[in-house]
Amino acid sequence: MPESDVDAAASSLRGIFASDLRNMLYGFGDDHSPLPETVEAVEEAVVEYIGGLTRAALAAAVVPGRINVEDLLLLLRKDPRKYARAKELLKTAEEIRGARKAFDESKLVEAAMAEGGGR
Repeated sequence: MPESDVDAAASSLRGIFASDLRNMLYGFGDDHSPLPETVEAVEEAVVEYIGGLTRAALAAAVVPGRINVEDLLLLLRKDPRKYARAKELLKTAEEIRGARKAFDESKLVEAAMAEGGGR
């Protein structure tokens, strides 16, 4: 992707993380309402990091032009803390999916029993 396209994509993302970053900054000890300049600076760093990681993942992708979780993990393995956190988040996401599936299945069973019991 040419640099001008990268800059255009980055500018289109401006402000997308602002609300979350304000909350994160507060959670890490900043003021409840951090300065807009602080939020903008952190957001710029976040967008730059994500963009760089995405470009590197695209360059190293197993399937050209398509990124999957393994491509990102391959890049993150160089940083043990980020790699461990990514693995933890993936595990948690899988547990949540399993819990939702079990909940949905139990709702289906309850609905089927209620439907059958009403006859």
